[in-house]
Amino acid sequence: MTSYEAGNANLAIPDNEVLEFAHKNNRIIVTFNRKDFIQLHKENPNHSGIVVCTEDKDYAGLAKRIDAAIKTLNNNTKNQLIRINRPNLQ
Repeated sequence: MTSYEAGNANLAIPDNEVLEFAHKNNRIIVTFNRKDFIQLHKENPNHSGIVVCTEDKDYAGLAKRIDAAIKTLNNNTKNQLIRINRPNLQ
């Protein structure tokens, strides 16, 4: 579900409320807003999971890296902060 699908797009909803909405709906947050969501995780590590990603236009590759990271946790993302970095391309 995207912010748009949730009816929350472009409403300037505070990040903590986005995280709370996701947690109440048993959803994982996937975001490029690394700094703010890492801080939220530190302040309150009780959530359904946060995946912070570096910007990457290879969306298929990004999705594969997210999927692989979640699988290493046996799909148990509860209270987890997962960092997905764009691979260094030479």
